[in-house]
Amino acid sequence: MAKAKASPSKAATKHDAQHSTDVALQWICFGLWEWTLVALSILLSATLGYYFVRDSGDYTFVVYVLASLLCLLPFSLVAERMYAKREPDQKQGFAGVVMVLNAVVVFLATLGALITTVMSSLSIFVNAHASSGTYIVIISSLVVTVLGLLLFARIINPPKLRKLTKLFPWIVVVITAVSLVAAIAGPFKSQISSRDDRFIEDNLSTVNENIRSYASDNDKLPKTLGNLSLDQEYEDGAQTLIDRDLVSYVPDTKKPKTADGYKTMYYRLCVSFEDKKGNGQPASEVKELYDLRSNHGSGRQCYNLEAEKYTPADTLPVPPAQPLR
Repeated sequence: MAKAKASPSKAATKHDAQHSTDVALQWICFGLWEWTLVALSILLSATLGYYFVRDSGDYTFVVYVLASLLCLLPFSLVAERMYAKREPDQKQGFAGVVMVLNAVVVFLATLGALITTVMSSLSIFVNAHASSGTYIVIISSLVVTVLGLLLFARIINPPKLRKLTKLFPWIVVVITAVSLVAAIAGPFKSQISSRDDRFIEDNLSTVNENIRSYASDNDKLPKTLGNLSLDQEYEDGAQTLIDRDLVSYVPDTKKPKTADGYKTMYYRLCVSFEDKKGNGQPASEVKELYDLRSNHGSGRQCYNLEAEKYTPADTLPVPPAQPLR
């Protein structure tokens, strides 16, 4: 009799543990799909923007989105396969709460995407000219709306839509594969080809500041960039820029000028960019490097720059007195 009583208790404990495992797996499955669709929507928008807007914008974030999607999708498929084998027909208790919470979040996000699609579509008729960005928003939000509805159906998983919900993972896989190929061939490849451009943009100003410091300390320009002391950690990129010969330097492009205690020395820095950025303002019109990261031409660009040395009047040498006659 004692053994007969102990047996139901063990069965109940096992059932509770199994139920807790199922709820945790349910959370993981739905959460992974939600994050996967978020990453996919961002990647899709960025890729469409690259191909249709055709600007030289910064697509560095695409690397992070690609990495996220490549990690999220496989885990989502594994979690989907594991949960599908254990998913009950009727979700009750904690499983029902998890289903409702995720369903509400996904439905509201899908509704937001649908509203964005409709608003952007109506703006085409209201405005005299629709930009490429408008069509990108329409396409992206429409895809997000469809995928959101499919995920909502997958979470609810009604019996009449079981065939469709079983296809949901493979629909996501196909759209993701197309987006990945387009992203790798487009913005990701562009980031690789323009990495030297970004490296120059980030470090050329440091080289310039060191030239100015050298001129101020030594009352002359350095003969070569090798005369600069780039010893600080934040100057490692500038030193690499010089070591890789990505910048050329010409000192004393004009005769130094002295006025009001200031000695002005002139020099030139030249670099080569793969792509133009901004309006591509010619280097001859740019005196300083303050807008280098947002505006430069493509090909070889030379910047005519200057450094100053200030000598107070009381430290200037006094001319010898003229003898009296």
